[in-house]
Amino acid sequence: MTVHPNSAMAYHDINLTARQFEVVEALQVLGKATDQQIADFMEVTINRVTGRITELRDKNVLAEIESVDGEFGKKVRVCRLVDYKGGLW
Repeated sequence: MTVHPNSAMAYHDINLTARQFEVVEALQVLGKATDQQIADFMEVTINRVTGRITELRDKNVLAEIESVDGEFGKKVRVCRLVDYKGGLW
């Protein structure tokens, strides 16, 4: 997975942990995704992703853009990256 150097610098400036940056990289490829889709893409359990998504939302790196019905009929969030100027990618 390649990240544009400007994107890497911007995310470095907001002090992301390695795991947070892995989620960012996944969303750069996926565009928008649920927590489970991100976990599947990263080949990790959802527990490694859910907290990182909340942290990234709190840092204004990503936005929850909609809710969809999940695998078990429960609503799940769909997230997408936000650029450092506040707009969506």
